[in-house]
Amino acid sequence: MKEVIRGLIGSALRNARDDGDLALSAEPEIVIEEPKDRKLGDFSSTVAMSLAKKEHKNPKMVAEIICQQLQKCNNDVESVSMAGPGFINIRMSRNFFLRRLLHAAELGGRFGASDVGQKQKVHLEFVSANPTGPLHVGHGRGAAVGHSLSLVLRKAGYDVHTEYYINDVGNQMNTLARSTLYRYREILGKPNPADFPENHYMGDYINDIAREIIKKHDCEFLDKSEEDVLGFFRSYAAESILNGIKGDLREFRVEYDCWFSEGSLFGDGSVEKGIDWMKEKGFIYEQDGAVWLKSSAFNDDKDRVIVKQTGEKTYFCSDIAYHQNKVERGYQKIIDIWG
Repeated sequence: MKEVIRGLIGSALRNARDDGDLALSAEPEIVIEEPKDRKLGDFSSTVAMSLAKKEHKNPKMVAEIICQQLQKCNNDVESVSMAGPGFINIRMSRNFFLRRLLHAAELGGRFGASDVGQKQKVHLEFVSANPTGPLHVGHGRGAAVGHSLSLVLRKAGYDVHTEYYINDVGNQMNTLARSTLYRYREILGKPNPADFPENHYMGDYINDIAREIIKKHDCEFLDKSEEDVLGFFRSYAAESILNGIKGDLREFRVEYDCWFSEGSLFGDGSVEKGIDWMKEKGFIYEQDGAVWLKSSAFNDDKDRVIVKQTGEKTYFCSDIAYHQNKVERGYQKIIDIWG
């Protein structure tokens, strides 16, 4: 709407130039604001004060010239007044606002859209909470920000792809599996080898998952070794938690174009490929039996381990492979919303 008012003032300035009232050697910047006191009008501008020096005129005189032109150049202008040192206050007609409301209703969801993005491909990752427990209110913040940003970017003409990165690899998943197995045994009355470890997941949701397994499989896993059943408990617990996460986000009206598994990066060789690429570029080095990323060269406070002495890959390693994957998919802008 301010663009419309800016256009009206621009026309008034050109008309004043054609009438010989203003020199207008160059088009000025026309700033449109809303008066703090709405009794003064719907919109205001300081263009007269910015033009006064170039026109060699008093700002009030320039404002009066512009006001006169505005009063006769458009029927949508209900009233125009000059105030203070040269403010121009404009009140628009009722029909002006009514037409714009009808136009917005006619366009519906297309109202306010633009093509500023020119279909540039944007990858937007947000929430990406670990599938080791339910979402909390902090994740809700990330969901609100990420989803809102995706809507704004799409409205602005960007080709947006939203993605949830599932951290389904590593020690945390083994800990989740053992936590569920131990609760499964407890509920069925079989004592565990030791007290429930402090570093394991102790939420009520673990008990709920264990009861689900009992309902479906009864005592099937009770006398089997941990080694034999850990894989089942890992996949079952992760899937159960992830389904809960998807349900919560769906109720929050947040949908994703893709749910991307970290495990797929190991399965298709992307992680090893990423390590080879970093080695070729000179971004990594070996020290004390581990492989380190020279992250301090990129303003990090220290270098980071990507492969431990045991040969286990860190999250940093797979995160690098994941972002390399994003680039290879051809996205021109990559946005991560973390925390």
